Amino acid sequence: MQYKLPVISTALLLASAAAFPQSWNVQLTGFVSYAWTQGLNDVVMQGNYAYIAATSSGLRIVDISDPFNPFETGFCDTPGWANSLDVSGSAAYIADGSSGLRIIDVSNPSNARELGFFDTADDAYGVEISGSLAYVAAYYEGLRVIDVSNPANPQEIGFCDTPHRALQVTVSGDYAYVADDQAGLRIIDVSNPASPFETGFCDTPDEAVDAAVADDFAYVADYWDGLRIIDIADPAHPREIAFYDTPGCASGVAVSGDYVYIADWEGGLRIVNISQPEYPLLTGYYDALWSVIYGAAPAGQFAYAADFAYFRVLDCYQAINFIIRNLTIAVFGNDIILNWEAAPPAQYYNIYRSTEPYFPISGLTPYATVTASGFTDVDALAQNQYYYIVTYIR
Repeated sequence: MQYKLPVISTALLLASAAAFPQSWNVQLTGFVSYAWTQGLNDVVMQGNYAYIAATSSGLRIVDISDPFNPFETGFCDTPGWANSLDVSGSAAYIADGSSGLRIIDVSNPSNARELGFFDTADDAYGVEISGSLAYVAAYYEGLRVIDVSNPANPQEIGFCDTPHRALQVTVSGDYAYVADDQAGLRIIDVSNPASPFETGFCDTPDEAVDAAVADDFAYVADYWDGLRIIDIADPAHPREIAFYDTPGCASGVAVSGDYVYIADWEGGLRIVNISQPEYPLLTGYYDALWSVIYGAAPAGQFAYAADFAYFRVLDCYQAINFIIRNLTIAVFGNDIILNWEAAPPAQYYNIYRSTEPYFPISGLTPYATVTASGFTDVDALAQNQYYYIVTYIR
């Protein structure tokens, strides 16, 4: 008999605490209170500093060289509403709502100062820097491309309108990916920045408010419908391949390695393993009381969250490091044999298998529990394909 090779996903599931714990595999190490502001919208990391888009309070800069004792080291107020930002070199670029794009010198974080600005065609909601160009999500006026090689005199060189409200943008290679609210993810060819054009799109079930790209996948924060994972290998024909429904409103997303970090508004910070994008799995979260998180940025074992009233430093080591390694598969007669490296200090392992041949895993009900670092599936049917996930409990 011949088996079709099963598809295997490796991931982590650590022991849960009491019902409805405030965090799982994520620990708060430090914070800075911004209760006096009207909220924090976005955060970007560079070196020992966190740069925060703080709505009516402009740009705030926090020294995070000691993650257990972060402190504000500088700021630069902006005339509008700081929605989001990007940092490149010694400059921070603020999408400042009705005040357009603001460019701020942060070469001395303790003495940040504005270098120049550009009034966009509509409110600036999102910005990403690529080389000497700023790509700005300008609400009803779509994507705007601005030359910032001379920060004192930035100039728009191109634009591409989008069907709805451009809220965020990320750039990878020759393409810009715009989270376009009710029009989903729009993919725009920017190989010629002076003449960008839409090459494809993927509608999402709710409101696309942010997007991140890694390899051939786009990860979209789709508000009430959580995280949507879209295959963008063919930019002209993107397609959704999976989703992870979050408990809150997914309002921000960032990717680092095999993990997606979701700012889930009232759902706090959620960390999802996407080592196999078709099977996203939650590996940790931080959902303490009042942690209304709008934006998050990962850096190593830490994540930095823009809360409504706090800048938070979160240790995510447990959520991103206890991964089962070297999971292998073999077929022997009518059996399928799984083996993996022991994951100390694991107490036991859960093996999840698709409930039917050719059918994705759903519900994650364990098929078996073992204490050894191997398992033989004697109930597999010949000529069928199965999907497996192996996780461990500490």
